[in-house]
Amino acid sequence: SFLQTALSHNNLSPTHLNIYFLSILFSVYPKTRIIIKIKSVKRMNKLTLGINKQKAKIMSKMGRLDISNDEQYDELYARYQHKKKNTQDTIKQFKQVSENLHALSLSISQLVQGIANTYENSDPIHPHIEQMSRALEQFDENYVQLFQKEVQFNCVDNVTNYIAELEAPKQMLLQRDKAKIEYDEKSTQMKKLMESKKPNAAQKMPLAREKLQHAESLYNTTRHQAKKQMADLINAHGRHMDPVLVSMNRSVASLAGGMNNTLGQYDSIAETIEGSPLKRQQVTVEAEESSSVGEMQNFGSESHDGSGGHTPFGGSSGTSTTAALQRTSYPSHSSMGSAPPPPPTSREIPPEFNSEWYYLDENLEQKGPYDFHDMRRMFQSLTINDSTHVFGGEMSDWQEIAEVVGLKMALS
Repeated sequence: SFLQTALSHNNLSPTHLNIYFLSILFSVYPKTRIIIKIKSVKRMNKLTLGINKQKAKIMSKMGRLDISNDEQYDELYARYQHKKKNTQDTIKQFKQVSENLHALSLSISQLVQGIANTYENSDPIHPHIEQMSRALEQFDENYVQLFQKEVQFNCVDNVTNYIAELEAPKQMLLQRDKAKIEYDEKSTQMKKLMESKKPNAAQKMPLAREKLQHAESLYNTTRHQAKKQMADLINAHGRHMDPVLVSMNRSVASLAGGMNNTLGQYDSIAETIEGSPLKRQQVTVEAEESSSVGEMQNFGSESHDGSGGHTPFGGSSGTSTTAALQRTSYPSHSSMGSAPPPPPTSREIPPEFNSEWYYLDENLEQKGPYDFHDMRRMFQSLTINDSTHVFGGEMSDWQEIAEVVGLKMALS
């Protein structure tokens, strides 16, 4: 009832509106403490605008509908918001494509390396696997990274600039909304005065008419400027987005060409492997020499003497154990004293790499020294890789493994 009475007055100030708005909140949430802190004039303006909007909604529910509807403005505003939202979504989609493409290239590279790890280092398949790895590296460097740079420079940057321009009318739209609410309010007051039968209604008409004209002028000005700004941005859409579309098509076409080139290299490698089967040294297991187990079993057969006893070597108790020992073959003293055959040697180390080596780990801490056999084991177990910085041999400075001529091949 208090709110109904307050809205019936002709002159409503922002202070009254604050009181009415708070009264609504307290009626809905009686146990809620509401603290409104006004830190700046800008914050106060926003609060007043929010209260005015709330007041307009209340007036609409009470039968005081907007009398300043503008269908052209509503249509422009809908189109403007549509372009703004979808342009912002485009930025996210561009970034997602770049990230997914890099992840795909990295996943294929890891897959090839995983298959390579199933082969031994001496397997003749390794040159083909190295060709596959080089083809992927070239694809990532020449096409994937180039695609990402072109998308960022020609697409993302242009779209970002357009989004910045789309934010420009924000303040003007707020001013138009505020002017519209004020104009609707003054129009309602004027209509009530014209319908009023109070004696002083005629005296208030000139002042009310003046306020209405001022509100109408302000509303028309802000509405026109807001519509013009939105129309300009809608018309500028093609100027910003057409180059983005052209650049994206060219980047995708270049990426597709690079992908076809890489697939052609892979197909050629597959044909090479199928056309000329790899000659691998077969692993064989030699048959074991016959042992003296059978002979020992003969020694172990029971041999009874006159008293029914038997000896540990199967001879009779009256037989000397020397004969049994003589029947068992033992290696001669000369064969026992000779050195065992040398173990099989690993792949030879190039002379220029046969020295102590050091490397830098992920935290750039120096590790070492290691001999070349240790470096080879760490490379094959992926403790170090192509991009690891190493120092050793005839090197004068730290370098990545891939940059040292012949080092990667020697470690593989």
